Amino acid sequence: MKKMKYFDGCELEYMITLGLWNESSRRYTSDYWRINRAWEKLRDDKKLFFLPKRVSKILIAKYTKLVVYFKYFDNFIEKNVPRNSYQSKRSYAKARKIFLAPFTNIFNYSVSIKDRLPEYKNISCHDTLIAEFFKKFAESFGITSCFYCESAYTGVYSDKGKIKRTFDIDHFFQKEQYPIFALSLYNFVPCCQVCNSRVKGSGNFKNLYNLGSRITNKDIYFLLRISPTSPYYQFYENTKIGIYPALSESNKIWQYNDDLDMYKIQFDCDKNGPYQKVIDAFQLDGRYNSISIKAHAKYLENLKKKYTDEYILEIAIFLTKAGWMTTEKQIKEVIFHLDERYILLKKMHKDLLM
Repeated sequence: MKKMKYFDGCELEYMITLGLWNESSRRYTSDYWRINRAWEKLRDDKKLFFLPKRVSKILIAKYTKLVVYFKYFDNFIEKNVPRNSYQSKRSYAKARKIFLAPFTNIFNYSVSIKDRLPEYKNISCHDTLIAEFFKKFAESFGITSCFYCESAYTGVYSDKGKIKRTFDIDHFFQKEQYPIFALSLYNFVPCCQVCNSRVKGSGNFKNLYNLGSRITNKDIYFLLRISPTSPYYQFYENTKIGIYPALSESNKIWQYNDDLDMYKIQFDCDKNGPYQKVIDAFQLDGRYNSISIKAHAKYLENLKKKYTDEYILEIAIFLTKAGWMTTEKQIKEVIFHLDERYILLKKMHKDLLM
């Protein structure tokens, strides 16, 4: 729902944290070259010339590049692991897993030692180091609430001197299906466990967003707009959250009734656009209609009715005359608790109050 932000130098810090770049010597480490040699050989063997020769150009490729790589890599998989009508889902999944095993081993996120292919035994897992990176720079990335739903607080805390996290690290392009992106910085989305495990899970990525079996340029346009890691992600600008009567529009009783069943939270957007698919994929309509969120929305609505624009203007005039020079926007931020960094359900707050 909210957009990822990246700080200057995050790519370099990422490579250093993963032990792939030595800052003092300003060179790639032996671990990096071990991965790179394995990748160059596999790339040549599989004739994957649409992908970069250098591993670094995949690991720190911007999301706009990852989408292009995704198109060609997905079509490559579809060609080499064709699905037929007589094959069960389980059989197809097994065949695909076997075909992708070398990629999974090279871009090793969490492959256990016993499951590694012999030729890749010396390539270690990187999941722990990636978690350390996001914990270390949690504030710089703005990890305060789930980037998909904004309905759960996320962040870090200290326990007996150890820094721990309250967020999962989701692979936007799922690592099981697209392992070449398993270590890509701009493929990671810090999120809550509900979004990562219960809602999205490790199911078929293309089914999640209703994509066709073969990725087209039209799909590229769509994918460029649905990931919080994309510079073209504009969920805030293209959707609006409102509170409406759950019954017919002509029923006016709901406006004066405190029964939460009389209300519904609704995301308004282009029903044929990319953000409706995001809403559907993460079940936001249903989740935002939980009792707790509806109760909070009702509280915000009542707050807005109490502090009308006219009332806030009067407060601003009064405070200005008293020498405070306070703007209406500043007053709203104080009254409505619109803290940009730490507020939960930030978009709903803005849509209902501003």
